Amino acid sequence: MNISIVTPSYKQLRWLKLCVASVADQQGVAFEHLIQDAQTGPELEEWVAAHSNAKLFVEKDSGMYDAINRGFLKTTGDIVAWLNCDEQYLPGALAKVAAFFDQHPEIDVLFGDAVLLSDQGTLLSYRRAILPSLAHIQLSHLNTLSCATFVRRSVIERGLLLKPEWKAIADAVWVADMIKAKLRMAVLPEPLAAFTMTEENLGQSSLAFKEGERWQMQTTTPWLRSMRGPIILLHRVRKFWHGAYAVRTFGTEVYTHASPHARVPVASQRLSFIWTRSGEEGIQERAFGGIFEALTKAFQSNANSKIASSKSLPFSFYQPARWPFFLSWLVLPVLFTLAILVLEQETSTAITVTPMLSMILMLLLAFRLGPWQLIPFVIAFTGAIYVSIHYMQPFDAQSLVDWVRMGLRVGSFLVASALAVLFSKSRCEAKARQDQTVAILTTMPMPVVISDALGSVIFANDEAVEFLKIPREKLLGASYSRLMMTQQDEGTAMRDYIKFFRNTPEALLARDRGFRLAINDGTPHDVEARFICLGQGEARYMVTVLRV
Repeated sequence: MNISIVTPSYKQLRWLKLCVASVADQQGVAFEHLIQDAQTGPELEEWVAAHSNAKLFVEKDSGMYDAINRGFLKTTGDIVAWLNCDEQYLPGALAKVAAFFDQHPEIDVLFGDAVLLSDQGTLLSYRRAILPSLAHIQLSHLNTLSCATFVRRSVIERGLLLKPEWKAIADAVWVADMIKAKLRMAVLPEPLAAFTMTEENLGQSSLAFKEGERWQMQTTTPWLRSMRGPIILLHRVRKFWHGAYAVRTFGTEVYTHASPHARVPVASQRLSFIWTRSGEEGIQERAFGGIFEALTKAFQSNANSKIASSKSLPFSFYQPARWPFFLSWLVLPVLFTLAILVLEQETSTAITVTPMLSMILMLLLAFRLGPWQLIPFVIAFTGAIYVSIHYMQPFDAQSLVDWVRMGLRVGSFLVASALAVLFSKSRCEAKARQDQTVAILTTMPMPVVISDALGSVIFANDEAVEFLKIPREKLLGASYSRLMMTQQDEGTAMRDYIKFFRNTPEALLARDRGFRLAINDGTPHDVEARFICLGQGEARYMVTVLRV
């Protein structure tokens, strides 16, 4: 059985050397390695010719996933996979994969375990794979890693390729498409690959966060989105059942920048599933309604309005209740109470669990509903607690101890409910401030464009839309970096923008400078602008005030 490995590449020779070495030393299996490069330059081409048996294809592409598709279509192996430049195969990985497919001819897709490495080659985490579910991918994230994913050639021949219009989540969309196609999938619970955590991992970027939201809105119903919490909980129960949260003692051998020609032993150590993800703090900030994320949503929902309102924001601090969401969460404590009554004759469990469950649900609802919308839930949950204590076990109305126990449990829930209502109130006040900010920036008498750390336009006021001659619905989410870099393809421009954005000090950004701007007609224009940098890391934004 022959295995084909595709590696997309652009200006990553430093990492590519390690990736190529990890493929080249695989034993006990026939394989081919294709490098699909987006015109990095002669240095990479000379290195591949001198130090590797990999097949090099140099072509312009429209991004990493387009490069992977181009490589997939050139492969000849029975099994196909891709390995990014900052990833490595562990010793013996391909032989294990080939043996599994030989023994299981009915399987189309195989997922394996992986480990996470720091950029210095130290072990960070062990990631146990479980079979992904469509609902969890759509509502949360893809729980498997592409570096440990292998498919039969028949999958590619059926036209199940990556969708390059998604710049950061195409791997998740690809797996979702394979699930929809009812391909037979399996898990090999052995470590196959190493994923290096660098500052340029697109899967941990703000772009992935925004694309995930947009894809979720396109592919799910309001009812399914209302069940996001239970679906994620079920997924985590499955992970626990399969040992994904267990602490493992693990050691291996990897290539490092200090040793690109020979694997370096990494001493065995205790690894958990937890690791520090690049940009997570910034993503969490936007998830809870960062001001510029609110601006994005406002204009996406109301692109033609002079003054947009954040009431239309699909993911802002405040979101009106939807009836499927409202009803599904309202009946949860009732169903839980009935389940205890039917399944557990010793009803003392209900006394402890029901108040705690109600408090957790109230805190979750506070992230979604306004303060007045929480009141029906307070009443319903209080009633469920009272019923579970008073009627589902012997209760002595003459006993002061029984009344004290009930008072403590109901009281603790009411205190938690009060805190949830106060938190919800503060979110609604923040929503009002967002409305004011949107109104002020929209009506400013000068062109203002805001882009994020990955060069994606997240806000443009009316003056900017008129000056750039691009409709707002097309401008939002577009690559602002490409507007400034007229001679480069989109993938090249995005990578250069990321490098510039992350390596430029704030003092240099917050000043006037000139650049070449490509207006909608394609003609470059010399433009003066003031660049103002806000935030840090993945939560960093650049405000560009254009001078007409």
